[in-house]
Amino acid sequence: MLINKSNQTCSSYMESFKTLVNYFQNQYLMRFTPCQLLNNQIKSMISKIFIVYLKYCSLLKQPFSENGKLKMVNDLTHLEFAVTPLLVSGGIKEIGESYNLIRNYKQSIFN
Repeated sequence: MLINKSNQTCSSYMESFKTLVNYFQNQYLMRFTPCQLLNNQIKSMISKIFIVYLKYCSLLKQPFSENGKLKMVNDLTHLEFAVTPLLVSGGIKEIGESYNLIRNYKQSIFN
């Protein structure tokens, strides 16, 4: 486990993911002028990231221990926060159905 700047632990995978998202934003997205087309493409990309991440989460052995549940929810939260700065306009809720799936999965972990 690595510790991020907010003193919350997240997996090393999520730390690597956040680093790559930051690199992508600084090296590629900064070259484009913000526009609706760019925002739509980014929303589509984020939606696909959410869906793929949830598919891999569903392959994990369940039931989780309480500690495992907290780690999973923490990683999902870090995933949301990592991709939010990519959006040109609007918030993460505008991603739509895949964002709702992430939120519902987080809630279902504790049920």
